[in-house]
Amino acid sequence: MKKVGIVICTWNKKEYILNCIESVLNSTYKNYDIYVVDNASTDGAPEAILEKYQDKLTLIRKTENTGGADGFHWGIQAALKKNYDYLWLLDNDILVDSNALFHLVDYLNRNSNVAAVGSKLLYMENPDRVQYLNTEIDMDNFTITKYLANSEDNPKLPIEIETDVIPACSMLIKTEMLVKYGDMDPEYFIYMDDSDMGFQFILNGYKLMIYTPSIVYHKRGALDRTTTFGDYYSRRNTLYFFLKYIRYDQIYSFAEYIIDQSFKEFYFGTYNNRFEVVLTRQFALEDMLNGIRGRAVEGRILELPIQIPRAQLVIEKYYKLVIIGSDLTATSYIIEMIEHKYPDKVVDVILNDENEDTAIFVDQMKSVNILSMNDFVLDRYELIIQTCKHVLDYKLYNSEITPHVYIDRYSNVLENEQDKQYMDNCERIYSNYKAINLPILVDRLQRRKDEIDCQIALRKRDSVESFG
Repeated sequence: MKKVGIVICTWNKKEYILNCIESVLNSTYKNYDIYVVDNASTDGAPEAILEKYQDKLTLIRKTENTGGADGFHWGIQAALKKNYDYLWLLDNDILVDSNALFHLVDYLNRNSNVAAVGSKLLYMENPDRVQYLNTEIDMDNFTITKYLANSEDNPKLPIEIETDVIPACSMLIKTEMLVKYGDMDPEYFIYMDDSDMGFQFILNGYKLMIYTPSIVYHKRGALDRTTTFGDYYSRRNTLYFFLKYIRYDQIYSFAEYIIDQSFKEFYFGTYNNRFEVVLTRQFALEDMLNGIRGRAVEGRILELPIQIPRAQLVIEKYYKLVIIGSDLTATSYIIEMIEHKYPDKVVDVILNDENEDTAIFVDQMKSVNILSMNDFVLDRYELIIQTCKHVLDYKLYNSEITPHVYIDRYSNVLENEQDKQYMDNCERIYSNYKAINLPILVDRLQRRKDEIDCQIALRKRDSVESFG
Protein backbone atom coordinates (compact mmCIF):
# COMPACT_ATOMS: atom_id res chain seq x y z
CA MET A 1 0.00 0.00 0.00
CA LYS A 2 1.46 3.35 -1.07
CA LYS A 3 2.41 5.76 1.71
CA VAL A 4 0.97 9.28 1.38
CA GLY A 5 2.13 12.52 2.94
CA ILE A 6 -0.75 15.00 3.25
CA VAL A 7 0.14 18.71 3.26
CA ILE A 8 -2.48 21.28 4.30
CA CYS A 9 -1.72 25.01 4.31
CA THR A 10 -3.80 27.34 6.49
CA TRP A 11 -4.07 30.93 7.63
CA ASN A 12 -6.72 32.38 9.95
CA LYS A 13 -9.47 29.87 9.19
CA LYS A 14 -9.72 27.99 12.47
CA GLU A 15 -13.11 26.34 11.98
CA TYR A 16 -12.38 25.39 8.39
CA ILE A 17 -9.00 23.79 9.12
CA LEU A 18 -10.43 21.79 12.03
CA ASN A 19 -13.25 20.50 9.85
CA CYS A 20 -10.81 19.77 7.04
CA ILE A 21 -8.55 17.71 9.31
CA GLU A 22 -11.55 15.80 10.68
CA SER A 23 -12.71 14.92 7.16
CA VAL A 24 -9.22 13.66 6.26
CA LEU A 25 -9.11 11.48 9.39
CA ASN A 26 -12.38 9.88 8.25
CA SER A 27 -10.77 8.71 4.99
CA THR A 28 -11.09 5.03 4.14
CA TYR A 29 -7.48 5.05 2.92
CA LYS A 30 -5.36 4.99 6.08
CA ASN A 31 -1.70 4.82 5.09
CA TYR A 32 -0.84 8.50 5.45
CA ASP A 33 0.74 11.18 7.64
CA ILE A 34 -0.63 14.72 7.93
CA TYR A 35 1.44 17.92 7.86
CA VAL A 36 -0.35 21.20 8.61
CA VAL A 37 1.55 24.39 7.79
CA ASP A 38 0.18 27.38 9.68
CA ASN A 39 1.07 30.74 8.11
CA ALA A 40 1.22 32.68 11.40
CA SER A 41 -2.51 32.59 12.13
CA THR A 42 -3.79 34.95 14.80
CA ASP A 43 -7.25 33.40 15.27
CA GLY A 44 -6.19 30.61 17.62
CA ALA A 45 -6.01 27.96 14.89
CA PRO A 46 -2.59 26.51 15.87
CA GLU A 47 -3.61 26.12 19.49
CA ALA A 48 -6.92 24.51 18.53
CA ILE A 49 -5.16 22.10 16.17
CA LEU A 50 -2.71 21.01 18.86
CA GLU A 51 -5.43 20.69 21.46
CA LYS A 52 -7.52 18.37 19.30
CA TYR A 53 -5.09 16.61 16.97
CA GLN A 54 -1.58 16.85 18.44
CA ASP A 55 -0.96 13.10 18.27
CA LYS A 56 -2.41 12.75 14.76
CA LEU A 57 -0.37 15.21 12.72
CA THR A 58 2.74 17.34 12.43
CA LEU A 59 2.13 21.08 12.84
CA ILE A 60 4.62 23.45 11.22
CA ARG A 61 4.19 26.95 12.66
CA LYS A 62 5.60 29.87 10.71
CA THR A 63 6.34 33.23 12.31
CA GLU A 64 4.94 35.31 9.43
CA ASN A 65 2.45 34.87 6.61
CA THR A 66 4.53 34.40 3.49
CA GLY A 67 1.63 33.19 1.36
CA GLY A 68 0.07 29.91 0.40
CA ALA A 69 2.80 29.11 -2.14
CA ASP A 70 5.53 29.33 0.50
CA GLY A 71 3.35 27.45 3.00
CA PHE A 72 2.99 24.54 0.61
CA HIS A 73 6.70 24.75 -0.19
CA TRP A 74 7.55 24.36 3.50
CA GLY A 75 5.17 21.43 3.90
CA ILE A 76 6.39 19.68 0.75
CA GLN A 77 10.02 20.06 1.78
CA ALA A 78 9.27 18.64 5.23
CA ALA A 79 7.43 15.68 3.72
CA LEU A 80 10.17 15.00 1.17
CA LYS A 81 12.51 14.15 4.05
CA LYS A 82 10.38 11.04 4.59
CA ASN A 83 9.90 8.15 2.19
CA TYR A 84 6.41 8.91 0.84
CA ASP A 85 5.25 7.59 -2.51
CA TYR A 86 2.72 10.37 -3.05
CA LEU A 87 1.99 13.81 -1.57
CA TRP A 88 -1.59 15.09 -1.30
CA LEU A 89 -1.93 18.89 -1.25
CA LEU A 90 -5.10 20.30 0.32
CA ASP A 91 -6.45 23.78 0.99
CA ASN A 92 -7.81 24.51 4.44
CA ASP A 93 -11.31 25.41 3.29
CA ILE A 94 -12.23 22.00 1.91
CA LEU A 95 -13.91 18.82 3.10
CA VAL A 96 -12.83 15.53 1.55
CA ASP A 97 -15.16 12.68 0.76
CA SER A 98 -14.22 9.58 2.75
CA ASN A 99 -13.16 7.78 -0.46
CA ALA A 100 -11.44 10.75 -2.13
CA LEU A 101 -7.89 9.70 -1.28
CA PHE A 102 -8.55 6.04 -2.05
CA HIS A 103 -9.64 6.92 -5.59
CA LEU A 104 -6.69 9.24 -6.21
CA VAL A 105 -4.14 6.68 -5.01
CA ASP A 106 -5.79 3.96 -7.06
CA TYR A 107 -5.64 6.17 -10.17
CA LEU A 108 -1.94 7.04 -9.81
CA ASN A 109 -1.12 3.39 -9.13
CA ARG A 110 -2.64 2.45 -12.50
CA ASN A 111 -1.20 5.27 -14.65
CA SER A 112 2.56 5.50 -15.02
CA ASN A 113 2.42 8.46 -17.43
CA VAL A 114 0.44 10.66 -15.00
CA ALA A 115 2.40 12.97 -12.69
CA ALA A 116 -0.54 14.17 -10.59
CA VAL A 117 -4.29 13.73 -10.28
CA GLY A 118 -6.99 15.97 -8.86
CA SER A 119 -10.50 15.54 -7.51
CA LYS A 120 -13.86 16.71 -8.75
CA LEU A 121 -14.51 19.95 -6.86
CA LEU A 122 -18.05 20.57 -5.63
CA TYR A 123 -19.21 23.68 -3.81
CA MET A 124 -19.39 23.11 -0.06
CA GLU A 125 -22.51 25.29 0.16
CA ASN A 126 -24.15 23.68 -2.87
CA PRO A 127 -22.82 20.14 -3.32
CA ASP A 128 -24.90 19.59 -6.46
CA ARG A 129 -22.74 22.10 -8.36
CA VAL A 130 -19.26 21.63 -9.79
CA GLN A 131 -16.83 24.48 -9.08
CA TYR A 132 -15.02 23.63 -12.31
CA LEU A 133 -13.35 20.59 -13.83
CA ASN A 134 -10.48 20.82 -16.27
CA THR A 135 -8.47 23.88 -17.22
CA GLU A 136 -6.78 24.73 -20.52
CA ILE A 137 -3.65 26.87 -20.79
CA ASP A 138 -3.39 28.35 -24.28
CA MET A 139 0.22 29.42 -24.77
CA ASP A 140 -0.53 30.88 -28.21
CA ASN A 141 -3.30 33.21 -27.06
CA PHE A 142 -2.08 33.67 -23.44
CA THR A 143 -5.35 32.56 -21.90
CA ILE A 144 -6.39 30.18 -19.13
CA THR A 145 -9.89 28.72 -19.47
CA LYS A 146 -11.81 26.76 -16.84
CA TYR A 147 -14.44 24.38 -18.16
CA LEU A 148 -17.82 23.48 -16.69
CA ALA A 149 -17.50 26.23 -14.08
CA ASN A 150 -20.52 26.46 -11.77
CA SER A 151 -22.25 23.65 -13.63
CA GLU A 152 -24.55 21.05 -12.12
CA ASP A 153 -22.98 17.77 -11.06
CA ASN A 154 -23.93 15.10 -13.52
CA PRO A 155 -23.41 11.33 -13.71
CA LYS A 156 -22.65 11.80 -17.43
CA LEU A 157 -19.38 13.58 -16.63
CA PRO A 158 -16.30 11.70 -17.83
CA ILE A 159 -14.57 9.57 -15.21
CA GLU A 160 -11.14 10.93 -16.15
CA ILE A 161 -10.34 14.28 -17.77
CA GLU A 162 -6.96 15.57 -18.91
CA THR A 163 -6.18 19.08 -17.69
CA ASP A 164 -3.39 21.67 -17.76
CA VAL A 165 -3.96 22.69 -14.13
CA ILE A 166 -4.82 20.85 -10.92
CA PRO A 167 -5.70 23.24 -8.10
CA ALA A 168 -3.87 22.67 -4.83
CA CYS A 169 -7.15 22.33 -2.98
CA SER A 170 -6.85 18.61 -3.90
CA MET A 171 -3.80 17.44 -5.82
CA LEU A 172 -2.10 14.04 -5.39
CA ILE A 173 1.45 14.07 -6.80
CA LYS A 174 4.00 11.36 -7.34
CA THR A 175 6.89 12.26 -5.06
CA GLU A 176 9.46 11.48 -7.75
CA MET A 177 8.02 14.34 -9.84
CA LEU A 178 8.72 16.84 -7.06
CA VAL A 179 12.25 15.52 -6.60
CA LYS A 180 13.02 15.71 -10.33
CA TYR A 181 11.24 18.92 -11.33
CA GLY A 182 10.74 20.94 -8.15
CA ASP A 183 7.73 21.98 -6.12
CA MET A 184 5.90 25.29 -5.67
CA ASP A 185 7.72 28.54 -6.33
CA PRO A 186 7.30 30.49 -3.04
CA GLU A 187 7.59 33.83 -4.84
CA TYR A 188 4.13 33.46 -6.35
CA PHE A 189 2.77 34.10 -2.82
CA ILE A 190 -0.72 33.04 -3.93
CA TYR A 191 -2.35 32.13 -7.28
CA MET A 192 -0.65 30.37 -10.21
CA ASP A 193 1.75 28.50 -7.90
CA ASP A 194 0.02 25.17 -8.54
CA SER A 195 -0.30 25.97 -12.26
CA ASP A 196 3.44 26.55 -12.62
CA MET A 197 4.36 23.40 -10.72
CA GLY A 198 2.03 21.24 -12.78
CA PHE A 199 3.17 22.83 -16.04
CA GLN A 200 6.70 21.63 -15.29
CA PHE A 201 5.38 18.08 -15.22
CA ILE A 202 3.60 18.57 -18.56
CA LEU A 203 6.72 20.03 -20.20
CA ASN A 204 8.60 16.91 -19.16
CA GLY A 205 6.15 14.61 -20.89
CA TYR A 206 3.70 13.69 -18.12
CA LYS A 207 -0.06 14.20 -17.85
CA LEU A 208 -2.23 15.93 -15.29
CA MET A 209 -5.66 14.37 -14.80
CA ILE A 210 -8.92 14.95 -12.95
CA TYR A 211 -10.49 11.73 -11.64
CA THR A 212 -14.14 12.44 -10.91
CA PRO A 213 -14.88 9.51 -8.55
CA SER A 214 -12.66 11.41 -6.08
CA ILE A 215 -14.80 14.19 -4.60
CA VAL A 216 -13.79 17.22 -2.54
CA TYR A 217 -16.10 19.99 -1.30
CA HIS A 218 -14.61 23.49 -1.59
CA LYS A 219 -15.87 26.70 -0.02
CA ARG A 220 -17.13 29.21 -2.56
CA GLY A 221 -15.10 32.42 -2.64
CA ALA A 222 -16.80 35.68 -1.73
CA LEU A 223 -18.95 36.94 -4.61
CA ASP A 224 -18.90 40.48 -3.25
CA ARG A 225 -15.26 41.52 -3.10
CA THR A 226 -14.02 44.13 -0.63
CA THR A 227 -10.43 44.62 -1.91
CA THR A 228 -8.39 44.23 -5.08
CA PHE A 229 -6.34 41.37 -3.54
CA GLY A 230 -7.30 38.89 -6.25
CA ASP A 231 -6.83 41.41 -9.05
CA TYR A 232 -3.25 42.08 -8.03
CA TYR A 233 -1.92 38.56 -7.47
CA SER A 234 -3.86 36.95 -10.30
CA ARG A 235 -2.71 39.55 -12.85
CA ARG A 236 0.92 39.81 -11.74
CA ASN A 237 1.42 36.06 -11.47
CA THR A 238 -0.42 35.13 -14.67
CA LEU A 239 1.68 37.59 -16.69
CA TYR A 240 4.84 36.25 -15.05
CA PHE A 241 3.82 32.66 -15.83
CA PHE A 242 3.28 33.34 -19.53
CA LEU A 243 6.46 35.41 -19.89
CA LYS A 244 8.41 32.61 -18.20
CA TYR A 245 7.22 29.94 -20.63
CA ILE A 246 6.67 31.68 -23.99
CA ARG A 247 9.32 31.71 -26.70
CA TYR A 248 11.19 34.91 -27.58
CA ASP A 249 9.41 35.06 -30.94
CA GLN A 250 6.10 35.32 -29.04
CA ILE A 251 7.05 38.45 -27.09
CA TYR A 252 5.64 40.87 -29.65
CA SER A 253 2.23 39.14 -29.75
CA PHE A 254 2.29 38.87 -25.94
CA ALA A 255 2.90 42.61 -25.74
CA GLU A 256 -0.03 43.20 -28.10
CA TYR A 257 -2.20 41.03 -25.85
CA ILE A 258 -1.20 43.04 -22.76
CA ILE A 259 -1.74 46.38 -24.51
CA ASP A 260 -5.21 45.30 -25.64
CA GLN A 261 -6.08 44.01 -22.17
CA SER A 262 -4.74 47.06 -20.33
CA PHE A 263 -6.42 49.55 -22.63
CA LYS A 264 -9.82 47.91 -22.41
CA GLU A 265 -9.56 47.76 -18.63
CA PHE A 266 -8.68 51.45 -18.47
CA TYR A 267 -11.27 52.54 -21.03
CA PHE A 268 -14.14 50.54 -19.60
CA GLY A 269 -12.95 50.58 -16.01
CA THR A 270 -13.09 54.35 -15.86
CA TYR A 271 -16.45 54.35 -17.68
CA ASN A 272 -17.84 51.92 -15.10
CA ASN A 273 -16.18 53.60 -12.08
CA ARG A 274 -13.79 50.74 -11.36
CA PHE A 275 -10.80 52.97 -10.69
CA GLU A 276 -9.36 50.81 -7.89
CA VAL A 277 -9.37 47.67 -10.03
CA VAL A 278 -7.77 49.47 -12.99
CA LEU A 279 -5.04 50.95 -10.80
CA THR A 280 -4.28 47.67 -9.01
CA ARG A 281 -3.95 45.75 -12.27
CA GLN A 282 -1.60 48.42 -13.61
CA PHE A 283 0.48 48.09 -10.43
CA ALA A 284 0.56 44.32 -11.04
CA LEU A 285 1.91 44.77 -14.57
CA GLU A 286 4.56 47.24 -13.42
CA ASP A 287 5.67 44.99 -10.57
CA MET A 288 5.96 41.98 -12.89
CA LEU A 289 8.08 44.01 -15.30
CA ASN A 290 10.24 45.31 -12.45
CA GLY A 291 10.86 41.85 -10.98
CA ILE A 292 8.81 42.41 -7.82
CA ARG A 293 7.42 39.11 -6.55
CA GLY A 294 6.29 37.62 -3.23
CA ARG A 295 4.03 39.66 -0.98
CA ALA A 296 2.61 42.84 -2.53
CA VAL A 297 4.28 46.03 -1.36
CA GLU A 298 2.30 48.67 0.53
CA GLY A 299 -0.39 50.43 -1.48
CA ARG A 300 -0.82 47.82 -4.20
CA ILE A 301 -4.02 46.26 -2.85
CA LEU A 302 -6.86 48.76 -2.50
CA GLU A 303 -10.18 48.83 -0.69
CA LEU A 304 -13.16 48.60 -3.02
CA PRO A 305 -16.05 51.03 -2.52
CA ILE A 306 -19.48 49.51 -2.07
CA GLN A 307 -20.79 49.50 -5.61
CA ILE A 308 -23.47 47.47 -7.33
CA PRO A 309 -22.30 46.32 -10.79
CA ARG A 310 -24.17 47.98 -13.60
CA ALA A 311 -25.25 44.62 -15.02
CA GLN A 312 -26.92 43.86 -11.72
CA LEU A 313 -28.62 47.25 -11.64
CA VAL A 314 -30.07 46.60 -15.09
CA ILE A 315 -31.31 43.11 -14.27
CA GLU A 316 -32.78 43.83 -10.83
CA LYS A 317 -35.54 46.03 -12.32
CA TYR A 318 -37.17 43.19 -14.27
CA TYR A 319 -38.79 39.87 -13.40
CA LYS A 320 -39.10 38.01 -16.72
CA LEU A 321 -35.86 37.89 -18.73
CA VAL A 322 -34.58 36.15 -21.81
CA ILE A 323 -30.87 35.80 -22.61
CA ILE A 324 -29.70 35.39 -26.19
CA GLY A 325 -26.69 33.28 -25.28
CA SER A 326 -24.21 34.04 -28.05
CA ASP A 327 -21.34 33.98 -25.54
CA LEU A 328 -21.60 31.08 -23.08
CA THR A 329 -19.10 32.58 -20.62
CA ALA A 330 -21.12 35.79 -20.31
CA THR A 331 -24.35 33.79 -20.18
CA SER A 332 -23.06 31.63 -17.34
CA TYR A 333 -21.91 34.75 -15.44
CA ILE A 334 -25.39 36.32 -15.71
CA ILE A 335 -27.16 33.13 -14.66
CA GLU A 336 -24.88 32.68 -11.65
CA MET A 337 -25.47 36.29 -10.59
CA ILE A 338 -29.25 35.93 -10.92
CA GLU A 339 -29.26 32.64 -8.99
CA HIS A 340 -27.28 34.26 -6.18
CA LYS A 341 -29.02 37.64 -6.05
CA TYR A 342 -32.49 37.12 -7.54
CA PRO A 343 -33.47 33.43 -7.40
CA ASP A 344 -37.16 34.21 -8.01
CA LYS A 345 -36.69 35.72 -11.46
CA VAL A 346 -37.89 33.86 -14.54
CA VAL A 347 -34.98 33.32 -16.93
CA ASP A 348 -35.06 31.73 -20.39
CA VAL A 349 -32.03 31.24 -22.63
CA ILE A 350 -31.93 31.12 -26.44
CA LEU A 351 -28.86 29.44 -27.94
CA ASN A 352 -28.06 30.30 -31.54
CA ASP A 353 -25.60 27.51 -32.33
CA GLU A 354 -25.74 23.78 -31.77
CA ASN A 355 -22.28 22.41 -31.03
CA GLU A 356 -20.42 20.48 -28.35
CA ASP A 357 -20.11 23.50 -26.06
CA THR A 358 -23.80 24.39 -26.22
CA ALA A 359 -24.73 20.73 -25.69
CA ILE A 360 -22.68 20.67 -22.49
CA PHE A 361 -24.20 24.01 -21.44
CA VAL A 362 -27.73 22.68 -21.95
CA ASP A 363 -26.90 19.53 -20.04
CA GLN A 364 -25.48 21.47 -17.09
CA MET A 365 -27.78 24.48 -16.74
CA LYS A 366 -30.85 22.82 -15.24
CA SER A 367 -32.05 25.96 -13.44
CA VAL A 368 -33.03 27.85 -16.63
CA ASN A 369 -35.31 27.13 -19.56
CA ILE A 370 -33.49 26.57 -22.86
CA LEU A 371 -35.47 27.73 -25.89
CA SER A 372 -35.05 27.71 -29.63
CA MET A 373 -35.58 30.87 -31.65
CA ASN A 374 -38.91 29.45 -32.83
CA ASP A 375 -40.15 29.32 -29.23
CA PHE A 376 -39.52 33.01 -28.62
CA VAL A 377 -42.56 35.19 -27.89
CA LEU A 378 -41.69 38.89 -27.54
CA ASP A 379 -44.54 39.86 -25.22
CA ARG A 380 -43.50 37.27 -22.68
CA TYR A 381 -40.38 39.18 -21.54
CA GLU A 382 -39.61 42.49 -19.86
CA LEU A 383 -35.88 42.42 -20.66
CA ILE A 384 -33.97 40.92 -23.60
CA ILE A 385 -30.23 40.47 -22.95
CA GLN A 386 -27.71 39.80 -25.72
CA THR A 387 -24.49 38.27 -24.38
CA CYS A 388 -21.24 38.85 -26.24
CA LYS A 389 -17.53 38.32 -25.78
CA HIS A 390 -17.00 42.07 -25.51
CA VAL A 391 -19.44 44.95 -25.90
CA LEU A 392 -17.02 46.59 -28.35
CA ASP A 393 -18.16 43.97 -30.83
CA TYR A 394 -21.88 44.59 -30.38
CA LYS A 395 -22.37 45.31 -34.10
CA LEU A 396 -21.30 41.76 -34.94
CA TYR A 397 -24.25 40.26 -33.11
CA ASN A 398 -27.03 40.37 -35.66
CA SER A 399 -30.04 38.59 -34.23
CA GLU A 400 -33.62 38.25 -35.33
CA ILE A 401 -34.45 39.72 -31.92
CA THR A 402 -33.48 43.28 -31.01
CA PRO A 403 -32.00 43.22 -27.49
CA HIS A 404 -32.60 45.86 -24.84
CA VAL A 405 -29.07 45.49 -23.50
CA TYR A 406 -25.71 43.88 -24.31
CA ILE A 407 -23.66 42.31 -21.49
CA ASP A 408 -20.22 40.80 -22.05
CA ARG A 409 -18.11 38.29 -20.14
CA TYR A 410 -16.36 41.13 -18.27
CA SER A 411 -19.74 42.48 -17.01
CA ASN A 412 -19.55 45.53 -19.28
CA VAL A 413 -22.97 46.86 -20.31
CA LEU A 414 -24.23 48.57 -23.47
CA GLU A 415 -27.70 49.90 -22.87
CA ASN A 416 -28.24 53.23 -24.63
CA GLU A 417 -27.00 55.63 -27.31
CA GLN A 418 -24.43 57.18 -24.97
CA ASP A 419 -22.93 53.72 -24.44
CA LYS A 420 -22.81 53.11 -28.20
CA GLN A 421 -21.04 56.42 -28.79
CA TYR A 422 -18.46 55.52 -26.17
CA MET A 423 -17.86 52.13 -27.84
CA ASP A 424 -17.56 53.68 -31.29
CA ASN A 425 -14.87 56.13 -30.10
CA CYS A 426 -12.80 53.33 -28.65
CA GLU A 427 -11.06 52.12 -31.80
CA ARG A 428 -9.59 55.53 -32.68
CA ILE A 429 -8.25 56.10 -29.16
CA TYR A 430 -6.92 52.55 -28.93
CA SER A 431 -4.85 52.84 -32.11
CA ASN A 432 -3.02 55.88 -30.71
CA TYR A 433 -2.55 54.19 -27.31
CA LYS A 434 -1.08 51.09 -28.96
CA ALA A 435 1.26 53.04 -31.26
CA ILE A 436 2.79 54.85 -28.28
CA ASN A 437 3.00 52.00 -25.76
CA LEU A 438 3.67 48.83 -27.76
CA PRO A 439 7.36 49.44 -28.63
CA ILE A 440 8.13 50.36 -25.03
CA LEU A 441 6.41 47.27 -23.68
CA VAL A 442 8.12 44.91 -26.14
CA ASP A 443 11.52 46.19 -25.00
CA ARG A 444 10.64 45.83 -21.31
CA LEU A 445 9.28 42.31 -21.80
CA GLN A 446 12.41 41.21 -23.63
CA ARG A 447 14.63 42.52 -20.84
CA ARG A 448 12.46 40.94 -18.14
CA LYS A 449 12.44 37.57 -19.92
CA ASP A 450 16.24 37.71 -20.08
CA GLU A 451 16.27 38.16 -16.30
CA ILE A 452 13.81 35.29 -15.72
CA ASP A 453 15.75 32.91 -17.96
CA CYS A 454 18.98 33.83 -16.21
CA GLN A 455 17.44 33.19 -12.79
CA ILE A 456 16.13 29.79 -13.91
CA ALA A 457 19.55 28.83 -15.29
CA LEU A 458 21.24 29.80 -12.01
CA ARG A 459 18.72 27.76 -9.97
CA LYS A 460 19.32 24.72 -12.19
CA ARG A 461 23.07 25.08 -11.79
CA ASP A 462 22.79 25.38 -8.02
CA SER A 463 20.49 22.34 -7.92
CA VAL A 464 22.96 20.24 -9.90
CA GLU A 465 25.84 21.35 -7.66
CA SER A 466 23.91 20.57 -4.47
CA PHE A 467 23.23 17.01 -5.68
CA GLY A 468 26.74 16.65 -7.03
